Amino acid sequence: MKSETTRKIWLLVLVVTSMVGAVVLWKVWHVPHFVWDFLAFIGALMMVITNGYENLKVSKKVQIFYKYFFIFMSIQFFFLTLYNFLTWMGYISGF
Repeated sequence: MKSETTRKIWLLVLVVTSMVGAVVLWKVWHVPHFVWDFLAFIGALMMVITNGYENLKVSKKVQIFYKYFFIFMSIQFFFLTLYNFLTWMGYISGF
């Protein structure tokens, strides 16, 4: 197997494991939502790190997509975590 194929397989395993782990924590043990958001962000981070978007043998457009997707997920993680933490602490009411 080529190293690029192996990297993509590990990427898929890491992202799926992160998402399944987050849902199990949330549904089974009722962990607060901001933990779930954090694990979703870690999944996106692993996608970028394992793919090494700057070193992929893909077009420049795909590399830019990976870069900005990670930035978007970082911003989303920050605001969702802030909102969910404040809701969990009782400072604001949830939907």
